[in-house]
Amino acid sequence: MYKNEIEMYPDIMRWLEKTLIERFGKQSKKILVLDTHDSDLCNFIIQLKFQKFFPEFSTYKIRQDITGFIEYGNKVDLVFVECKNTFLSLSHLSQLIGYS
Repeated sequence: MYKNEIEMYPDIMRWLEKTLIERFGKQSKKILVLDTHDSDLCNFIIQLKFQKFFPEFSTYKIRQDITGFIEYGNKVDLVFVECKNTFLSLSHLSQLIGYS
């Protein structure tokens, strides 16, 4: 169906946003879902002005494919999605666990 992982991003982002809104929309202040594959997570935290929620944000030198940001009044939760258009392997799971 998809030729590569990047082609999956729009569909996965819509799915993730819908899922997060359904699950956390009432108690959260804002929900954002971004394509974060081409820059370190720390850069997105700076762009969104979330540094106060992540004191060690400058060490977040990871590039997961898609990130959900769930903002509450006093914290921001992160949701990582790593897209694969092949059979999943232990290596793929380890990559996501490492990001977490």
